[in-house]
Amino acid sequence: MSVKKDINTDIETLLVSNAPFEYAHLIKFERPNAPDNLKFRTNANRYAYLTDASRDISFNDGSTDQDGNANGSQIYRANRIKAVGSYSETTQAKATSMNLILGAENINTSVSVTGTLSSAGSFSYTSGFTTEVFDFVEQGFREGDLISISRNDGSAIGDGTNTTLSAKYIIAGFSNSNQTISLSRTGNDTTVDFFDIGFPQSNVATAFTITLESEEVRGILSIESADLASPTFFNREVFIYKVFINPETGDLYGAGDNNSINGIRTFKGIISGCTLNEKPEGSTVTWALTSHWGDFNEVRGRITSDSSHRGLNAAEEPNPRQALRPLHATDLGFLHAETSIQALAEYQRVETRKEYKLHEYKKGLFNKRKYKMEEITVDEVIDEKVKLDLGLKAQSIPLVYGVRKIEGIPIFADTDKTDPKKVFVIYVLAEGEIHGMLNTHIDGISVMCIDENDFTARNFDTGTNKDETKMTCFGRMSQGDTVGGIDVATVNAKRIAAEYDDSQHPPEKTQTSTYRIDTGIRQIGLNSWTYNPFYNIDLTNFLAGILKTLTLESSTFNLTPSTLGGSRGLQNQQHVNFKSLYGDEFDFGVTFMRGTQDQPALDKFVTKAKNNEFKRQSDFYSTNLPYWSPQHRLLDTAYVGVEYNIQEDMTELPEMEYTIKGKAYENYNYDNTYMPEAKSTTGPNYFENDVVNVEVSFDKGSSYETAKTASGGTQFRILDRYMMTDRLGQDYWRLRLDRVPFYRNDGSTLLSPNGVPTFDKIRLDKAGEQPFHMLPWNAGAYTTPTAFPSQKVNVTSVGTSNGKLTATVASLGSLAGASEVQIVSQTAGASLPQDLSGFQYGAQQVTTSGTTLTFSNSNNFSSVSASGIALQRSRIYDFSSVSGFSSLVAADVVGQFLKIVETGEEREITALDESTDKITLSSPFMYVPDTHNTFTISGKGRDIRSGNNPAMQLLDYMTNQIYGKDLDLEEDIDLSSFISAAQLCDTRSDVSIKLSGGTPVVGNRYVFNPSGQTDHNPTFSGKVSAFDSANNVVTFTECTGKLFYEYNNYRTFEEGDVIRSSNATTPQFSRYINSTGGTLATDPAAGQITGRTVAVTNVNSGSALTLTDGTVTLTFDKTTLPDYSIYDSDFIKYWRYMGWEHHHQRWATRHQTNFIIDTGNSVFSNVNEILSHFNGILSYENGKYTLGVETQETVPTSTNSFNGTTYNENVNPYYIEKSDIIGDIKLSDNTNKVAKNVVKASIPDPAIGYDNRSITFLNSNFLEADRNVRKTGNIRFGGITNYYNGRINAERYLTETRFGKEISFRVGQKGLLLKPGQVINLNYAPFKFTNKLFRITDLNFQADCTVSIKAIEYDDSSYVITAQRKNLIYSQDSGIDNSLKAPGAPTNLSVSTTQSGYFAISWDNASNFIEATDSTEVFAATSNNRSNATLIATVDNATNVEFLIGEFGNRFFWIRHKRIHRGKANTQKILRGAYVPSSATGGQQGVSKLMNPSFGFDVGASFIKFDSAGALSPTGTDQDTTFTVVKRGLTGTPTIQLLDADGTTRSGNSAFTDGSQSISGNSATVDASTFVSSDTPKIVKATLTEGGETFTVIASIGIIKEGADGTVGIRTTTGLVYYNAGSQNAPAGPDANNDATFTFATSAFTGLDSGWQTTPPTTNPQDTDAKYWVASFSAVENSATAGTSSGSNLTFGSPQTFINFTGVVTFTSNFNPTVTVISGQNVTTGTIQSANYTESGGSATAGTKIDLNTGLIRSKEFSIDTAGNASFSGDVTAGGNITAGATVSANAITAGSMSAARITSGELSADRIQTNTLNVGTRAIGGSIGRTLGTFGNHTMSNTGTARTSSTASSLMQPELLGGSVLTLSIPPTGSVETVTYMVTLTVNPFGTAAVATASLNYVGGWVDITGFLFSGLTRSNVGLGVSSSSSYTSAGAINGSPFASGTIFNNNWSGNTINSTGTTSGAILYQNKLQATTMAVSMKFDVQTSTTGTISRYIYPWGGLSGVTNPGMNFGITITGLLR
Repeated sequence: MSVKKDINTDIETLLVSNAPFEYAHLIKFERPNAPDNLKFRTNANRYAYLTDASRDISFNDGSTDQDGNANGSQIYRANRIKAVGSYSETTQAKATSMNLILGAENINTSVSVTGTLSSAGSFSYTSGFTTEVFDFVEQGFREGDLISISRNDGSAIGDGTNTTLSAKYIIAGFSNSNQTISLSRTGNDTTVDFFDIGFPQSNVATAFTITLESEEVRGILSIESADLASPTFFNREVFIYKVFINPETGDLYGAGDNNSINGIRTFKGIISGCTLNEKPEGSTVTWALTSHWGDFNEVRGRITSDSSHRGLNAAEEPNPRQALRPLHATDLGFLHAETSIQALAEYQRVETRKEYKLHEYKKGLFNKRKYKMEEITVDEVIDEKVKLDLGLKAQSIPLVYGVRKIEGIPIFADTDKTDPKKVFVIYVLAEGEIHGMLNTHIDGISVMCIDENDFTARNFDTGTNKDETKMTCFGRMSQGDTVGGIDVATVNAKRIAAEYDDSQHPPEKTQTSTYRIDTGIRQIGLNSWTYNPFYNIDLTNFLAGILKTLTLESSTFNLTPSTLGGSRGLQNQQHVNFKSLYGDEFDFGVTFMRGTQDQPALDKFVTKAKNNEFKRQSDFYSTNLPYWSPQHRLLDTAYVGVEYNIQEDMTELPEMEYTIKGKAYENYNYDNTYMPEAKSTTGPNYFENDVVNVEVSFDKGSSYETAKTASGGTQFRILDRYMMTDRLGQDYWRLRLDRVPFYRNDGSTLLSPNGVPTFDKIRLDKAGEQPFHMLPWNAGAYTTPTAFPSQKVNVTSVGTSNGKLTATVASLGSLAGASEVQIVSQTAGASLPQDLSGFQYGAQQVTTSGTTLTFSNSNNFSSVSASGIALQRSRIYDFSSVSGFSSLVAADVVGQFLKIVETGEEREITALDESTDKITLSSPFMYVPDTHNTFTISGKGRDIRSGNNPAMQLLDYMTNQIYGKDLDLEEDIDLSSFISAAQLCDTRSDVSIKLSGGTPVVGNRYVFNPSGQTDHNPTFSGKVSAFDSANNVVTFTECTGKLFYEYNNYRTFEEGDVIRSSNATTPQFSRYINSTGGTLATDPAAGQITGRTVAVTNVNSGSALTLTDGTVTLTFDKTTLPDYSIYDSDFIKYWRYMGWEHHHQRWATRHQTNFIIDTGNSVFSNVNEILSHFNGILSYENGKYTLGVETQETVPTSTNSFNGTTYNENVNPYYIEKSDIIGDIKLSDNTNKVAKNVVKASIPDPAIGYDNRSITFLNSNFLEADRNVRKTGNIRFGGITNYYNGRINAERYLTETRFGKEISFRVGQKGLLLKPGQVINLNYAPFKFTNKLFRITDLNFQADCTVSIKAIEYDDSSYVITAQRKNLIYSQDSGIDNSLKAPGAPTNLSVSTTQSGYFAISWDNASNFIEATDSTEVFAATSNNRSNATLIATVDNATNVEFLIGEFGNRFFWIRHKRIHRGKANTQKILRGAYVPSSATGGQQGVSKLMNPSFGFDVGASFIKFDSAGALSPTGTDQDTTFTVVKRGLTGTPTIQLLDADGTTRSGNSAFTDGSQSISGNSATVDASTFVSSDTPKIVKATLTEGGETFTVIASIGIIKEGADGTVGIRTTTGLVYYNAGSQNAPAGPDANNDATFTFATSAFTGLDSGWQTTPPTTNPQDTDAKYWVASFSAVENSATAGTSSGSNLTFGSPQTFINFTGVVTFTSNFNPTVTVISGQNVTTGTIQSANYTESGGSATAGTKIDLNTGLIRSKEFSIDTAGNASFSGDVTAGGNITAGATVSANAITAGSMSAARITSGELSADRIQTNTLNVGTRAIGGSIGRTLGTFGNHTMSNTGTARTSSTASSLMQPELLGGSVLTLSIPPTGSVETVTYMVTLTVNPFGTAAVATASLNYVGGWVDITGFLFSGLTRSNVGLGVSSSSSYTSAGAINGSPFASGTIFNNNWSGNTINSTGTTSGAILYQNKLQATTMAVSMKFDVQTSTTGTISRYIYPWGGLSGVTNPGMNFGITITGLLR
């Protein structure tokens, strides 16, 4: 930082020389006064001037008045100051205080005397005091006092222009024995509203009262007004100067330096308090002063408040003076910002789910119902609500410098009036104007992919994990990609007029006696809706009253590589539709507004409000201000308008965050770059390392002179050449010079004193090239304030017309064609008359008639009193009278800004008419400019950028009017110091490389350019600053380019870049050769880069890499990486999101910051926050704020020379010796307390979404010195987003903690030359300090010119940056896991069944299963194929589920976990784990148990009989027996076997009728003919395995052989015996001990083993696992007539299972007296009926009854009577053919449907056949008449004539047969002759081109005869139907004349007829015609008698005729009722 304090050189010499001097303090008080317009006046008489000197002192402080005129020298009055306190300055920006004590003996002095107030400016005493000689001084008045003079008679005092009752003057002197006062005016203002009273035009002699008004003396007594707005001393400025007086001459030192004031400003501050002390010995007033920093304690930031923004007063009226900018008073953008919005956006969604319902699907025998489980779909409408409590309250608007992520502040929210799912919100982002929006974060997730890994995983197109991520992404942050958009003008498809109307702005208030305009925007004259004067976009459409409307639906924008935002991001008034990116999951659009000073309103919202389409607006809004209008502009505010379409499951809106490139501000060419005069994307032929001349112009380019460097040289070097994108999205080239152009060609005149260029153009000149022209930041057409030319046209009269204001002028003049004007006073600067006060500001719309202008939007004027006014155009100004303007062309002014100096308002010049010298502005001024104003035109060279240099950010903050301190750049800022500090912050790396050859020359410049080409930047150049010959390391400074870049796949390489690849065995180098920059997806060294010429080429084929200065060649060691003194740009991955323009080494600088400034904090707090990030020191010198940067300092040395004078002792004030110290010296050491060896810092890192990333820096040497005891310091860098910049600052902080010594002492007057932050060299022998360095932290300036110093230990090591290597300290991985982890796979899936029709499914959850978000999906299929599976359950908080199918069944199951990720707005993303089982055809199988199954034969036993001869008896098939399996609850097909009685394979030849012994089927027939009489008994066994169970049933077949007649033979029988109880295992027996006996007479046994019996046992329902056993037996009578069988004659088979019941089987007795015997296949009984059977009137009402004797069956749902007639209430299905002889009479089928696919003959009566087709062909249909479509089609008439007369029959328009053929109706024979009725209907729709029509129509012989007058436009159409028994009345598709000639036509509108036709040929005819061809329909009913022997046919003839048209035709259709055709 600068060491020398900027003060007068004469005073500097005095202070270091120890020459004698006197000193005094001069105090300049700002007197209370009200502001004029926007500013407080600064003319000299606004201040009081006091000194503590013993005499008055004349002193010029160099100040100017409000108009820029020098105030000159003022007299500082002596004997007023009692004491001046001390004052401190520190390295920190903090307020210090001091006290000032004034004498107040004469407070409230007042005299009443008679005298004369003269026109010459004096007051002379005449009389009033009689007892003594009158003396004004004796009365207490002094020179310099402010007094008031008022007339005792109450009359006013006037000066000819203005009048006042109390005239205030300043006493300039006394004369005439102090009885005459010389007066001076308090100022030179003369305007009506703000004036300084002058002197009367003639002397006034009367009685006056003269009162002392000097508030600086009266103190707090002057604060007595009840008006809180009256001015007081508080917060007024106080300036204190220290002057040095030559004791011999009394003159002030410093007169020899004309560039500085002859004194030192020691204090600038404000008054913070006052104390009045009245004592007997004299009164004093003590003023408490706070330093200039005290004014920084205020909070300056804006809040989102309408009242604050518009400066509303107590009456809710806007005040431009109170608004931060006058135009803000017109801006309604924050109107709703504090409105309570706690509404709910309600909508409905339909939820579809599957359920299972028990469904009855048929009824079985005995009326038993059967059920099954049916899957059904259920839709449920669910009401949803989205909470819109957005917290609308006044909040501080943040200020963003650089690039940061920020949340929006909602200031408006509403829903669509008719669609509550549409929500509209406006979010304020930051103070504008900003550069653009780079990225958006939805629910915390970046829309832009972060890096390659993130892109690979979740990019929207090919992301490998995109379906499992929280959100897909686009582009890559690491490549510099940003969100892009398209202009709203492109997106908006809908346009709507938005003129002013009362729906947006209700009628004005009721008129009172005088016109009063209503409050709000109308009061300040902004009444326009049709045209918004501040709208600078699409002016043509706006003038036409058109607004573009944004619709989500119209946007098809997608983020593709070609539409990403790049360096621009989302630009002003651009839109991005996220639905087109993400679909319904994020269905919303964002429109971005940059926050310009005159931006328009967002059209979408304006249009909706215009149409009253907002819900809250429609239902609740009722104020007199528009809901959202063109005046809702949110000026200077960056914001987004978001339209949400709420999705299902949302409970709140998605949380949005936005990464923005923040505030665009002036950079003052600090980096030696300038704005090109003509922006172009074509680069100039000027390249880095080029040596150029710099030339400047002072006459707008007419001539140039060579500029010189600070050292007097003329050569400049280009260090950077790069493409820049400005805030408007325009690309252009910037060139950075190595040094600032310092002097003019004379070598002494500064080109930019205090950083302000005096030249207006600058250009570079290189041999052989055209100069490159540029502009400095302040370039302009008029940079010196120039008088504003008059634009006024005087109004001759004002009036009203229809309630509107009118103004008439003598001649329109410049008002011709004006649609908008401003009203001004004819007296410049005066206010408008009271009746027109509402038109004081802004512009008004007018219409013109003649010379009278009507103010379009004025209302309720009945009369008006006003005069002395004028009109002028609002946006078009005539500058032809301005000197030099006529020589300008459009290029000189268009794009520049016209600024009114006095108000500070500026507007862009958008056009210049060179023929008239009229300029057009972008929008009107709020304060109407007039001739009392001055203007400048400048701005085309403005260096407005959104940068990351903290010094420039601080400068913007301190000078900004809206959110900063609002310091004046010229008056308050030492601009050159800020520029120097900014250049220090931009310090770039020196580069050190190891050489393998060559010896560099220090100071020479070496170039590395392996291509040898000169049409692009060389790869690298640098000047040698040092060479370490021992290690062969050379260090370059002032570098351009980069030696090489480490390969990565995200950097955009530029032509000439050298790329180092390290994946080869040895490093390989390649050069990028494309003229267009691009990325490289693969490492160029993948193939040792041999032959790679598409994008890269090898560098020297692997040979040495060399640099040269043209003489010496240096070879650098390729195996060693360079060291960068700052850091290597290759380390930076997310460069654009750190504010870099390119990924280039030039952007790696010492200090760079990206801040979010909380404007709710004080200016003080924010200034210190910024300073702390770059070691900044802000000081105040000579009335200006000066910025320095702590850095390495040059050690101060002893010198005896100062300002060219040699002395005998040291005169360097920074080299302090023991002799310089006055009094005590104190040294303290806090090192042990403050020293750290580890520092932990945190920065907001863009790699992780600007969340905090830790930086830990440990110094091992420090740790060792602290005996390995860790001492950790913690700091946070809220504005540093670059890891390496954060690490640099952390290292500095850590090092500084090791130097904790602090020293304090006092020095003499030389201390006045010191500044805080400077390094001093202290030599103090008692402490053994030799060249000990300290940095000053605090200076306390005493009134006696001594200075107390406090300083801390300084060491250069704090500013040494350790070389940084990325791989050692930092991973650039994003650290963000945007992937959503799918749940793992469940385990241990099992399926079991314990109940009928039921599955029990269980599993174990995966290890990463999360109860809060995860569930399990269960799928089932009937086949082992997952593609056929359906979801049967989603299970939460359980690991099992039951599945009921209600029947026996086989199912296959799969399961998987589901995870629902819900966003902050309840948006959701569903992720699913893997299926278990994993195989799609390997499902987990389960079989459910059966529902009450039974299994048996319908025949229990049969016998085959043989006669005595061994022949079948009877023979044939009579003895064949069919065994049918009877099943219940079973569906499978059993196996039926024929076996021997013991269950073994049958012996003999017996077989089933198909010849087999085993059949798969439900029945089998035993072929008796295959048996022989000698065969042993057999059994028939049926087996079925189903549902995991096996069912078996056995029936026996006995062999009976009759003996021959005669003697009784031996009897034989077979049969079965049963075990009487269930047993799991086969029981023993039946006759294990062979003692059983069978008695033939009783068929009974004796001696059977225990448990065996001849009757079947009764089953036990509780025994579900029981098996029942049966054994066959064979009994041979022991001997004829013995009657028994025993022993070997009685044999038994092995026990076999014969039945197995599962579930409950119950037989219930009906207690019917009829005995039922079931023996084998025989059931012997009478009636069988169900227990619940009831009947009424012969019909069953419940249950079923079967009468086995008569065949009667009665059931509620069906019945069969004794005659065989059947009725059914359900479906009747015919599985086979129903043929003739098997007639189905279905009259009783009254409900349901009948499938008759195979009914081919017989007779059917049915009216509800719904499936398949019933083909009745030619069959007759009895019963009720049905309906069917006969035929339809289009018929084109063959005759194209249009009319017929009786004489031209050949051209008759003959009715034609429609469709060209007849329809045949065939009626089949019936059992008896019947009469059946048919109805046939013909409908036609004529078509054709109308030509003529007839007036009448006759029917002659079957023809239509048209006669009578023909006239155009009418048509005639006719239709007819004929029915005949003959089909011969057609010819070639036409109708013959017979038989219809004998038919009957009833006039012209025959409606119907019925003719019985019994086969005659006469037929029946129906005819209809109509005038005008329209749709017509005729219906005909006819009867036909059927025949019993044959088919009866009838032929239907449809015809139609049409006349009066060309190309005639008819669409027709025929419907026949009674026939299915």
